Amino acid sequence: MKNLFFPYILAGLFFSVIISCKKDVQPQTLTALTIVNALPGGDFLAANFNEQRPSAGLENTMWIKYRVYAPNNHVALPSKTQPLLIYKIPDTNAKDKPVYQLSLNLGAKEASTLFLFGTLAQPEMLLVNKMPPYHSLTDSVTGLRLINLSPDKKPVRVHISGKGTDKSVSNLAYKQITDYIIVNATSEVTDVLVEFYDQASGSLLTRYTLKDFGTTTAEVNKWRYRNYTIVWLPNDALGNLAADPFLVYDF
Repeated sequence: MKNLFFPYILAGLFFSVIISCKKDVQPQTLTALTIVNALPGGDFLAANFNEQRPSAGLENTMWIKYRVYAPNNHVALPSKTQPLLIYKIPDTNAKDKPVYQLSLNLGAKEASTLFLFGTLAQPEMLLVNKMPPYHSLTDSVTGLRLINLSPDKKPVRVHISGKGTDKSVSNLAYKQITDYIIVNATSEVTDVLVEFYDQASGSLLTRYTLKDFGTTTAEVNKWRYRNYTIVWLPNDALGNLAADPFLVYDF
């Protein structure tokens, strides 16, 4: 697998938008941002790209569900300083007080991910700027990266296995994120197994099966030529061990 530049990621979506304010046509470059809700207790978060809470409410803002990825968690923004206020829904804070308030300054033609985690009392965040790798049609692979956002803050060891793949990541600490790991997704592959172990004791914490990893049916195969982040956040919104991994699609 050759690591190539990613010349067309999100092409036509956010890299080059033409805006005409007067008679002159001026190009405006945009940047891509994905927001990930890994904040226990924040079942729904609302992201508002404005310095003030909308007087009409938050119904038209970006809604981000806990431990769930949705396509609308991606947004294209002008490559300039951009305010971002994030509220809990329903709002249990003081009126109009966001859980997160920050100013983004993302570069043009970048792909960034904002991870929201911690607790409602002590919210944390991590902004990662990383362009996903390009996979050519001759390379039947998938890119997987891992981040540890488990509330227990314990390091884990991760083992990824499947036909043609046998890779491990040791001592993945809290708030640490890996680079993209290349996983074989040829037609010989059935499923890929991702296992999380406690780093200290070696005990198995949970295992996830990524189904149909090498299927030749294009409508079914969501893996080949794509990139994902697996967020180590084992419990669902009710505090129970989740059966499915928290997958974030990175293009």
